[in-house]
Amino acid sequence: MARYTCLNPSCGRTTENAWMPVKTCPHCKGTVLRPEVTATVPSSSQPVVRTVAPISKATIPKSPGKATTSMPPSKALVVAQPPHPLLQRDVLDHLFEMFDERSVGLLARVCRRWHHAATIVLRRYVADARGFGSGSGLTMKSQILGLLANTRNLSLAVDKFMPISPGDGGSILAYIVKHQIKLTLKLGTPNPKLQEQLLKASQDPTFIYKYAEIRELRRRGNEPALLDYESEDVTQFGGLKLKLPGGHIQTGLMHNKFWILDNDGIVTGSPNVSFSAMEGGNFESCIYIRSAKLAPLYQKYFQLLSIPYSGDSKEWQAFEKQVDLYNTNSTRVKAAFAPTINISDFVIEHLKGATKITVRQFLMSTADRDDNYSIVPFLCWMAEQGAEVEVFLDEAAYYKYAFVQKAASWLMQSGGKVYVQTPVKVVGAQEGLQHDKLILATFHNGVKRTLLGSAGATVSVIANINAENFLCLDLPRVYDELMEHHQNTRKGTTTKVLVPKRY
Repeated sequence: MARYTCLNPSCGRTTENAWMPVKTCPHCKGTVLRPEVTATVPSSSQPVVRTVAPISKATIPKSPGKATTSMPPSKALVVAQPPHPLLQRDVLDHLFEMFDERSVGLLARVCRRWHHAATIVLRRYVADARGFGSGSGLTMKSQILGLLANTRNLSLAVDKFMPISPGDGGSILAYIVKHQIKLTLKLGTPNPKLQEQLLKASQDPTFIYKYAEIRELRRRGNEPALLDYESEDVTQFGGLKLKLPGGHIQTGLMHNKFWILDNDGIVTGSPNVSFSAMEGGNFESCIYIRSAKLAPLYQKYFQLLSIPYSGDSKEWQAFEKQVDLYNTNSTRVKAAFAPTINISDFVIEHLKGATKITVRQFLMSTADRDDNYSIVPFLCWMAEQGAEVEVFLDEAAYYKYAFVQKAASWLMQSGGKVYVQTPVKVVGAQEGLQHDKLILATFHNGVKRTLLGSAGATVSVIANINAENFLCLDLPRVYDELMEHHQNTRKGTTTKVLVPKRY
């Protein structure tokens, strides 16, 4: 069937006629049509048929001083071109790694030929990941609020969310209310006072706004926003228990600290939503990562926190398979969600072969184990094998807990270096803590690895009775940013080196 294209720029439509030539456009009437013919274009993989319209003499632009030739309208135009180098898959792999994940996803949808290569890159590439910490001089609150800009839905799983003072318009809760962000909160440590405040913020605008702000809003024809929220106390992990020597029973805890921004952005790390973490003098660190592959895992995990954990649970078993599949396909980012994955084992697995390991933790425990399947004995073994191991602990916690002193002694006797830190900044007569949950490692092959999340090196984490999350990232930018945070914490008189003490 013959096909014709209208030459009218405002029309340009195509029409078909099987039995006679068409001289005028049936759409705009009176405009001359030109026939279309097909030309086969050779390709590196398979033939592609393109529709090419012969150009009449009247439509060829004339260049000054040059003669132009016309092409017979009935003759087919055959386009011959060599295979383009960008059609080769190995070139596409390198090219697509220069784009962020969303751009690669768009290219995969636009062109079928790019789909396979783009999918390979998407499996291992993570876009827009960066690390940040209080060592930069900025408060954690200011850095997190910068990420919340333009967010419409926030899912927050956190151990502690401290109440605010009424009328505190500068708090994170006030920002959520004023920017009309829907909040879904899961709290590890129940706080009745916070629940009362959330209810007030959803009913009474004067709890967040000052009267002057309300008058100004209403003068402009607006009403003050109220909190749109759902809140739940997650206490089911208290059913996971561990009997310690001496008869003490250690119970599990929902100890996560992660934020899900509009179902695709993730913030995870050490800070709770408290004054000391967000505005006080704590040493804290986080990563922000935006990934269409990783975010659904966090969203599913967030939902599962409401379901009692059991090794026989179909929901938890299915989630464990999802995480395993993600970690198999992803080479730059690995994820662990306890208790489906033991984070102590996860950390040890990804530190094997490191030449230098820098650990920043609030607490560390030997867990009364001397095997290499516990973090402290493993670090001792790595130091004995020649790796450079340095550990930074909170000074107050070191002098308060005998098990922290014992872990530090083991490390020092094995050749590791142990430091204690107290942040210099004191806010409201409250001394800050070294509260990081951060590990930085380098390898012989030049890999810079960052491990970060909510988990410490404590008995509960080693026994895998807490709900925790931890990420392993082979992203040089994240490593460099968090190494800068680490170096900044060492400035001044915040750091003291310990000497071995035998037990």
